[in-house]
Formats: sequence, structure tokens, C-alpha cells
Amino acid sequence: QLQTDKKVCSWLQVCNGDVLWTYQQYVESRQLTQVDVKQVLEAVAKSEQPGARPQAAAPLSLGIGGLPELLRRQSQAFEFSPPHAGMLGQWPVIQLVGEWKPSMLAVLLPKQKEAIEAGEPADFDELPPQTPRRVVLYLGQSDLFPYRIEYDRGESESQHPMVVMEFFEVRFDLAVDPERFTYRPSYRKVQDRTQEYIEQLR
Repeated sequence: QLQTDKKVCSWLQVCNGDVLWTYQQYVESRQLTQVDVKQVLEAVAKSEQPGARPQAAAPLSLGIGGLPELLRRQSQAFEFSPPHAGMLGQWPVIQLVGEWKPSMLAVLLPKQKEAIEAGEPADFDELPPQTPRRVVLYLGQSDLFPYRIEYDRGESESQHPMVVMEFFEVRFDLAVDPERFTYRPSYRKVQDRTQEYIEQLR
């Protein structure tokens, strides 16, 4: 959930291995989409080069939903600086700073498209107010888990980030009740995004 002014927006994803459900509740609208996981994996398998090792753990390696998908999308959209060591509270971390790739900036700033493609610096003041200028990742040095993700609008590190995602009490390899992955949506207007998802992966 994300607090915006006096309203709360929510975003929920559930993947049971067969279907990825995504429910988004905005201030004045809502949306429910589904992705057929089997079709996605089959499409990716067909696109792999002959002789390539099959991806036995494809859902995890592809990032079908959740945090893996978020990181994959960031990798597609941002160019990250070389990592450097730091501290997040008392935890040793690796910090990565991502700036928009020129191809993405050309989409976000269509009026500056020609200048950006010519290698000129973009005028970030023209970005939509809800769009960050950069993203900052804090990965655990021992496990590379993204314990903190910051979306930053300002030009200086002293300014507060727009949005912060931080994970606490992270534990690995624990048994999870399968019922946690059962989703029975009350909202019945479902949009199928399988083909769109496949194209994004490509």
C-alpha cells in the first residue's frame, strides 16, 4: 500500500505457479490482470538458443511477479553505477545507483527525444511529478538481497527520496503454507496480459 495525499493506493501480486494475478487499486480506478505462467515459460523456452541449458527454475530466473520482476524491470530501464560498499544501519551493504537509460528517457520526455538521442543531457525538470530521476539499491553484502530500494527525485543525496521500500526480518528457505498462494479475486473484470508479458521479457 502507498499513501498518496489523503488516499491509499494498493498493489497486490499472487503467483501460484500457474497464474500470476496482479490487482491494482488507484485513487479513482482499479485493475485486475492475469498472466498464464505456462505460456510465458514455453515462449521463453522456444526463444532460447539451440543447445542452451534449459531453465529448470524458470519462474525464479525470469522474475515472474514480485520482487524479481521489479528488479528485472529496473535492470531494463536504468544504467547502474559501479557498486560500492556501505552501511545500512548496522548492516553491511552494496549500494547501486541507477540513472535512466537514454532510450527510456526518450519515451518519458518525448519533446526532448531528438536531443537525448543526440547525446545531450536531459532536462529532468520536465519529468512527470510522479516519476523519479534515479533509483538506489542497497544489497546485502553476504546474500545480495535488496533490503532497501529508494526512488529519488532530487539532484542531491541530502534530499529525501520520493518512495522507499525496505524489507525487515528477511528469512530464507522457510516452509510456506501453499494456501498463501491461493487467490480468489472479488473483482471479476480480468484482463489477460500474457502476450504483453512475453513481449516485455523479449
